[in-house]
Amino acid sequence: MAPIHQAEAQSAQLLYEEAESIGLSSSNEADLQRALELYQRAAEQGKNAALYRLGVLHAKFGNFPEAIAAYEESVFRGSSSGQIALAEGHARGTFGTLSNTSLGVPELERIVAEQQNDRAAYLLAQLLETGTGTARNTARSTAIYSELAENGYAPALRQIGRLHLRGNHVTNTPKDLRKALDFLERGIAAGSSSAKRDYGLALIQVGRKQEAFEVLSDAANSGVPGAEAELANGHYRGWFGALSEEKTGRTLLNNLVENGDLYAIRYALIHHERRSRRLTELDLPEVLNSLEQQSDLGSEFAARMLAGAYRNLRSHISDDRAKLAKLVEDHAVELGSEALAAETITVLYDKNDYYGSRLASAEYLEGLDTVGLAKGALRLRSIEPRAYVFVLQRQLKARGMYSGSVNGLATRSTLRAILRFCKQEGYFDVCTHGPISHASATRIMQSLEDA
Repeated sequence: MAPIHQAEAQSAQLLYEEAESIGLSSSNEADLQRALELYQRAAEQGKNAALYRLGVLHAKFGNFPEAIAAYEESVFRGSSSGQIALAEGHARGTFGTLSNTSLGVPELERIVAEQQNDRAAYLLAQLLETGTGTARNTARSTAIYSELAENGYAPALRQIGRLHLRGNHVTNTPKDLRKALDFLERGIAAGSSSAKRDYGLALIQVGRKQEAFEVLSDAANSGVPGAEAELANGHYRGWFGALSEEKTGRTLLNNLVENGDLYAIRYALIHHERRSRRLTELDLPEVLNSLEQQSDLGSEFAARMLAGAYRNLRSHISDDRAKLAKLVEDHAVELGSEALAAETITVLYDKNDYYGSRLASAEYLEGLDTVGLAKGALRLRSIEPRAYVFVLQRQLKARGMYSGSVNGLATRSTLRAILRFCKQEGYFDVCTHGPISHASATRIMQSLEDA
């Protein structure tokens, strides 16, 4: 019997390795289906690690009962990865109607407390930062990231570096390129290959062009997701100084787009909005089709880019409004609470019906029981500032901060109420530069959302 068991174990391992060679991030549905079959066979032959992968793919395909069953079986066999994935799936609503958001975060809390699992702690911090499956708590999320970073946990070092690279008002992280470089360097040293891509972008911003080229080239050669697209875009935009080759960048971007690379598609769509930088070879219908397919496979990145394309390239897309509405309906989970709120506002607001649209928008935002108010209100402000003021007046009136008419007009009494609120919340100096400016609106709506 021993030789038979050994043969089965070898066979299961070979099946698992073949499935791993395909990769869970493939955009080819046939490849993913093949990987699913291989993982299934490996799991049946006793390869426990295949159960976790099986759960990931079933969730990607929308087979939620099968995904939950695979994760639960992996937990039964002692997999901490399956345990964490099951908790995360419930918290994020990944399992559709089978998701139980009340289970997700408490389970991650339990795993962190009992196992001191860094991966679980990192996911918990992400959920607290975005308010997914729980109330937003940026102070605690930042504290968790910081503790993990102090302990040398590579993803946390990269995360803090990324926050400093761009600046983040939600976590009160100022843009600081020196700190960004420091944390990203430490992230790379701790084993985060993905931090190389962000490090290269930080080097570009501080003018260290040759180093940026070398870092991004190394990251691209190492297969870091997105690095090849960053390298191509850097060439195309001339970010590497004398080392930049525009023709090389254009060719590489087009090739990556044709192969469905989401990072390259993102840049191609950005350039498509500006005639002077447009990639004339870009097949926009094919790009949109690729994004639709990847959204259907559960890609959050693809769903959000598709929404942006429907909004920003509407002159190139027929029935853009209807397509955005369908995306919002079909891919709420992939969009996430914040993007979902913003895109829903875009769909709700009809410029031909100002009064009806502003009321519908206000009622939608007030009915949110999760994160989204800030992003939704800011999107409304970009569409129609008076409608944003209308929402703000209603919000302040409900809190006893405003007693004037709710009419969407930035009257003196409205501005005084806004300034009183800003003073109460501790950022009066921001609001004095413009009570309804973007900076003020961002801080105010974030405070209202967190209240």
